[in-house]
Amino acid sequence: MNENEKTRPCPSCDGAMHYGEQEETLTYQGDTLIYMQPGWHCDACDNGILEDADNEVHDAALHQLIAHVRSHARAEEFKPVGAEMSGLFSPTSPPESDSARQVGLSGAGITPA
Repeated sequence: MNENEKTRPCPSCDGAMHYGEQEETLTYQGDTLIYMQPGWHCDACDNGILEDADNEVHDAALHQLIAHVRSHARAEEFKPVGAEMSGLFSPTSPPESDSARQVGLSGAGITPA
């Protein structure tokens, strides 16, 4: 089946699946990315099926999140001792009250949520 069809049966629950975009959340080492994932989404059980270009959107989002986390980790390695206290640098990690940072995406057909 392809995205030109209106519905298809869900292989998990036999509910109706529709092709479209659905908000998805990825989390990696405490950072969170919310993006719109195209694909077949079940109305009944919330399962989804990704085909062809749908997988590319997921892969691009995951790779961008990992790169973001790793770039912040490298920046932390090179901060001089006491730099945060002197006001020269701001912390790259969220305050303890925040459970995650949201990362924006650009390019690759990904729209930030």
